[in-house]
Amino acid sequence: MPESNAAAHVRRARKEIENMNLQQMRYLSEIVDQALNVSKAAIALHTTQPGISRQIRLLEQALGVVLLKRNKTRVAGVTDIGYALLRRMRQIRLDADAIRRQATESTRPQKEGLSIATTHTLARYVLPKIFKRRAVLRAVQAI
Repeated sequence: MPESNAAAHVRRARKEIENMNLQQMRYLSEIVDQALNVSKAAIALHTTQPGISRQIRLLEQALGVVLLKRNKTRVAGVTDIGYALLRRMRQIRLDADAIRRQATESTRPQKEGLSIATTHTLARYVLPKIFKRRAVLRAVQAI
């Protein structure tokens, strides 16, 4: 049975969306953060302006929407859908960073420690009592 045009379109759209990446989201975010100046965004990202422009076009193509309003050679603004998706993309990037951090932390040996700044009197007379109580509580919780 031949695939319908609608089904083929949906399949292609899904494949295109899979092709978008975090770098493209970062580029869009930086363009907005740099007051829609692609050249300044390129400097901030240590890349080239044509590279950023190309990646934004690929992102728009992958999503099937226009994210930036353009006047010939300048970015004139962000479309409504662009702003909506930008908020979501920023959240996705934060989530990706959290995933990276968690993965990195899971490979490091766990360090347990506590640093306390105190006066000599408190350190000598009060803290030992607190630590003894804490040790007793830990022993009770372990049972």
